[in-house]
Amino acid sequence: PIDVQLLELLQDDATQTLDELGKAVGLSGSAVQRRIKRYERSGLIRRIAAQLDPDMAQVPMTVLTLVTIERDAGPDIESLHQRIYDHPNVQQCYEVAGSFDLALVITARTMADYRRITGELLDADVNVRRFVSHVTLGTVKATLTVPLTPPPGRQRYGRSRFLRPTPPCPQHPLSSSQIGRA
Repeated sequence: PIDVQLLELLQDDATQTLDELGKAVGLSGSAVQRRIKRYERSGLIRRIAAQLDPDMAQVPMTVLTLVTIERDAGPDIESLHQRIYDHPNVQQCYEVAGSFDLALVITARTMADYRRITGELLDADVNVRRFVSHVTLGTVKATLTVPLTPPPGRQRYGRSRFLRPTPPCPQHPLSSSQIGRA
């Protein structure tokens, strides 16, 4: 469908003009603009940002930091989540199942910088039981692209099922009535 094509193009290169995008999917530039605004209003497009080269930006270290916490509910965890969210060196944070509670992707200029960051975020927090650091040696793949095509052997998304959660959830911001119209 046109929505899948357009979203894949945007994920690949959001700097293309509306006319270039329209030509690629068979729509006018104004129709593309309306769809993009609709994606933004629905929350499907969270934001458009440039992906920088960490080495050129002089932030060459990426550290995967796995955190175990004492209590995973209440004001203590909310405070930790907020500090993590607000810290500019934390690129991503996931709540995970298993031996650890949180998985963080942290960037730093040096090991001393990383120690300072973990000191600010984790060492001083009484709710953090422990954390383990894994310094990356290189990048094999780094993307935030969301795959929009179904896995092999599955039928392509029909217009009425485009990006709808399974099972359908009426509160979900993505429904066929909100997107897919030019």
